[in-house]
Amino acid sequence: MLTPFQQQKLKKMFDLYDANKDGLIEEADYLRVAEGFARGTGTRPGSAEHDQLRAAYLGFWNRLRQVSDADKDGKVTRDEFIASYDTMLEMRDSIVGVAQSILHLTDRDHDGKIGRAEFAANLQAYGVGERDAGEAFGHLDRDGDGYLTIGELLLNVEEFFYGEDPHAPGNWLVGPL
Repeated sequence: MLTPFQQQKLKKMFDLYDANKDGLIEEADYLRVAEGFARGTGTRPGSAEHDQLRAAYLGFWNRLRQVSDADKDGKVTRDEFIASYDTMLEMRDSIVGVAQSILHLTDRDHDGKIGRAEFAANLQAYGVGERDAGEAFGHLDRDGDGYLTIGELLLNVEEFFYGEDPHAPGNWLVGPL
């Protein structure tokens, strides 16, 4: 059973995915986020990288739809989203897999690390402002070296999804709560 604090974090996530703010998450929201990410990273429309980016976000959407769309209407409500996470959190491998996919997409220079600008481009695609993205990065960069490594990212993911400490750095994974 999700705790109130976990529900608060998931509500924030839902709001970020709901790109058009209609109270539903649907395929078009994921495509808007993919386009925002492409713009933020300078990925040219029509390029192979752009097509791969869109395909990755459609894959994320399809995974969410399969797990969360209880009434099979092609849309995920806030209640469906929150309810599905009780099941999804039991599948740690799935959560880690999505985190690793996002790391790969966000790591634009393919150095195995996410820099501040790369992280900001990712969060800005979800509508998080540059200042808030920078503040979030400062919390998530645990060793202060200017990069998020896979280890740091996975620890932050663990804290965000499973943690109860309101002061844990991982709570900044999707920007300020």
